[in-house]
Amino acid sequence: MFANVLLTRLGVPLPSASLLVIAGSAVASGRVSFAQVFLAALFAALLGDTAWFSAGRIFGRKLIAALSSRSYAVDSGMRRTSELFERHGAPIVAVSKFVPGLGLVTPLLMGTTRIAVMSFYLWDTLGIAAWAAFWLLGGAMFQWQLQFALLELQLHGATVVDVLVALALVYLVYPADAAACAAQPSMKRCEHPVDTIAQASSLEGRHSHPVVRPGFKPGWGCQTFPGRFDSGCFPPVMRVAFAHREASS
Repeated sequence: MFANVLLTRLGVPLPSASLLVIAGSAVASGRVSFAQVFLAALFAALLGDTAWFSAGRIFGRKLIAALSSRSYAVDSGMRRTSELFERHGAPIVAVSKFVPGLGLVTPLLMGTTRIAVMSFYLWDTLGIAAWAAFWLLGGAMFQWQLQFALLELQLHGATVVDVLVALALVYLVYPADAAACAAQPSMKRCEHPVDTIAQASSLEGRHSHPVVRPGFKPGWGCQTFPGRFDSGCFPPVMRVAFAHREASS
């Protein structure tokens, strides 16, 4: 547990939350001690965050710029964390533990700011404690469901290790896929399945006629009505209904 959480906090894409859930199930069955698992996760995460915080204090913004230029996920996380820190201050250190993509970059970014060391460790410890307790208690709460799922895996020739490896691969592939889409948003697999109402409404004032956009479900289209709240993307039957209502009004 200690090694898994420490490596995760240092940036290795390992499913530490999933392992905590499984550990919580083991705690509920009496096989391991809650205090041992909780303290192992707490001190491992603190050690990893200390490494990044210290790196931020020593190397400053140069390290952030170097990492951001190499990773879209890091760059996006840095920008989001910076915005949240400006709004909410030091408590974002604790909240970031529950936000995917922010927990890793927050200690590094905090190291480049003027936040007091004691303030950082206070909020960091609170956040880690809440994060570890959440997943451990969740695993304990759903002990029987997890044990049933593990039995099903064993019946199909799989183990917990296989699941953890699969999750680690997902953690590896997703940031790379997001970076590829950011570099080439025109790729077919990067298109959203359905345009949102906000996207359709952004065309308000520029189009007075229905706007049809390809790239989502066949036959679907987007309609924009200036000053109207019902602009958006709809299947054919709803588009016909809108057209009939417009004709009768």
